[in-house]
Amino acid sequence: GYHNDYTLNHEQRHFDLVKIAAKHFEQKLREATLPVTNYDGVLNVQFYESFREMNRLQKQYDAETEHGLNLVQQEIWNKRIDLDLNALGIKQNS
Repeated sequence: GYHNDYTLNHEQRHFDLVKIAAKHFEQKLREATLPVTNYDGVLNVQFYESFREMNRLQKQYDAETEHGLNLVQQEIWNKRIDLDLNALGIKQNS
């Protein structure tokens, strides 16, 4: 029923946040200059920054939605995530 769909949506949004952070990581790499002698250093820094972004978003999402219990905040995050996915050209689940 509704509760299961609602819970599934909340959990799906965690995956959407990972997609957003991954796309940001990809964009940073495309824009980066990768020196032949230290490309792995640049990759590691960009990966770590994107990993931190993902963790920050996950924590903020759960805190503000109270793990999905705050219906108003959940709807705000649903819209925010949908906008971000759309802006980044990421296909959304139906």
